Amino acid sequence: YTEPGTTISIDDFVFELPSERSYPVGNDACQELVANGDAENADGAGWSYFPMWSSRSNDWQPNIHVETLPNGSVNKFFRASNRRWHSDTIRASLLKECFVKGLVYNISLKVRIQKDVPLKYYVQLKGPRADGSGWTHKQPLKCPEQMQDQGWVE
Repeated sequence: YTEPGTTISIDDFVFELPSERSYPVGNDACQELVANGDAENADGAGWSYFPMWSSRSNDWQPNIHVETLPNGSVNKFFRASNRRWHSDTIRASLLKECFVKGLVYNISLKVRIQKDVPLKYYVQLKGPRADGSGWTHKQPLKCPEQMQDQGWVE
């Protein structure tokens, strides 16, 4: 909605479904539980953050940023901006059919905190309980404090 008499120009408008790059490879949907987790295969003219999504889409969205490293290589990564609450974060939906009770799963990530005070962070899995009695929240990965001057930390 704009005021009458306002001129609006649009260039390079893209409205598309995510391409095959944003979906699991082949017929094994459970091999990579978060497709495009490295932001390297972004759709939407290279800037779509699918399959990530925001917990508060009316306040912010995860964006894909690009930086050139000192060795000349290019790194694409997701960034959560304009966060207002501790739980405002980048999220991805996982296929519950991919989880098998008793198996051990590996979680890895690189994180860069952009704050000059130490902050802790964690990975949280959330979903309905098997008996339907509500939701469960598990934190399989809790990371130590990190500050801006540490750069990317694995």
